This record gives sequence, structure tokens and C-alpha cells, in this order.
Amino acid sequence: KTSYGQHETGTSFALDLETTSLSAEQGSLLSASVSDGTAGEGTWIESGESLRALRERLRASETVVCHNVPFEQSWFEVLGESVPPERLVDTMLLAKRVSPGLPASLDAICARYLPEISG
Repeated sequence: KTSYGQHETGTSFALDLETTSLSAEQGSLLSASVSDGTAGEGTWIESGESLRALRERLRASETVVCHNVPFEQSWFEVLGESVPPERLVDTMLLAKRVSPGLPASLDAICARYLPEISG
């Protein structure tokens, strides 16, 4: 497995940011969890200098999968990054489209579609 700073361009990854606030203007970015989709594998990136690897990955990847893209985009701006909308996949919007009327929180869709790993 390659280290996070040695990824290939043209790849996709899933991202979940942990912050101190829902507002990028008022909060701080604590960490990011990322996965290339391999079951049971992921990387936890602490804030600070190691977020440089995350910025590099955002620039190089074809597709970034997030839950609630507008929230994540506001934090991308804090990192000084802009990811074009056509490169973003929003799992919350997909869940609302696939299962209208059902809860679309990350916990709810994991329980519904990935019961073996949620809990």
C-alpha cells in the first residue's frame, strides 16, 4: 500500500472531515479520514502540517466522495483548495435520491447499505 503522499493521479477517494464547528469561518479543522474504497482500510490525517498530503490528494484525484459536499467544500476553501463540482460525489444527495423520505445522515445510510460495518 502506498503512503498517503505517494498517490497516483486519476484516482478517487472518500473523505470525511472532523471539525470543531459546522462553520468553516468559526471553527477549526481537526482531522480527516480518507479511504480509497478498500474495505476496512483508511487513513487518519491529523491537522497541521500533515494536511499538506490531503491538499495534494484533493488536487490530484479525479473524484472526491463526501457526505454533504457543501460542508466539505467550505473546509476545502480553508485549506486553500477549490475542487470543481464535477469532481465531487455527494453521498447524502445520492441517499436522498435512492431512498426518498428515509434519513440521509451518514450513520443512517451506513446502517441501511453497510450493516456489516456500521454500529
